[in-house]
This record gives sequence, C-alpha cells and structure tokens, in this order.
Amino acid sequence: RKGHPAALANVIREFLLRVEALPWDERAAMVYGDLRASCAAAGITLGALDMMIAAHAVATNATLITHDKAFALVPDGALAVDDWTHGM
Repeated sequence: RKGHPAALANVIREFLLRVEALPWDERAAMVYGDLRASCAAAGITLGALDMMIAAHAVATNATLITHDKAFALVPDGALAVDDWTHGM
C-alpha cells in the first residue's frame, strides 16, 4: 500500500467496477440523526465517519462487512455486522 499509490488506485478502481455504490440520501441522513441520538443516550462514542457508515448500512438494510470492533457498539442491534476475518 504505502509507496505504491498508483497501484492501490488501480485496485480500488477495479473493485468499484464490481460493486454498486449506494447513494447517501435523505433516509441515510435521518437514520444518522436517530443513530447519533441513541448513541449519545447510551453514552457510546463513534467517530463521525463510522457513524455515517453505520447509518448508511442501516438505511439500506445492508450488512456491514468489517473487522472494526467499533461497529459492535451500535446500540439496539440496529446494525448487521459480519467480520470478514472469521472463517479464514
């Protein structure tokens, strides 16, 4: 990765050609607000970008594929998470 930005950019472009990028829309923004409020009420701190990622996944009924443990903190079981390292 480090030291090979052109190669990494090519890998990312190839990946993006194979997946559908879902737009950030009004529903995602509404879920973000609800999620931010429920996290604050539960005393949970998530970074702004992590919260946006979580809200987008919830809004689109998607399962978030990640190894980042921060997403397990999302309250109320609202976010479906699958750790891509399990079963490897």
